[in-house]
Amino acid sequence: MEPFDINEEKERLLELYGMNILGYTPDTVLDTFCEKVAKLFDVPTCVVSLVLEDRQWFKSSYGCPVELAQARETSRDISFCTHVVDTKRPLIVREVSKDPRLRTTPSCSNMGLNSMPGFP
Repeated sequence: MEPFDINEEKERLLELYGMNILGYTPDTVLDTFCEKVAKLFDVPTCVVSLVLEDRQWFKSSYGCPVELAQARETSRDISFCTHVVDTKRPLIVREVSKDPRLRTTPSCSNMGLNSMPGFP
């Protein structure tokens, strides 16, 4: 794993904020995309998550439990997507319950995830 670079993190956040896609308005295009991905791979959940300074924010959350989908965010310290952002590498976990990085992550256990692929 590459060491965390604060300058790269600042650049990533500036680019993310510059896209003007943050907000609590659902994105129907991404919702449709997530639904199609979930059906294509025969999985119950597909999420597009954006990792900010202190939180993980769901731009789309197809198939999430209602309370998580309505909240549309979790704190960054319990974000499974933070692993991908911090390493800048795909993360493919075949069994969440056996992975030490994710098995205690509340968003994973609350969503009942069995496997989890994440891509930067």
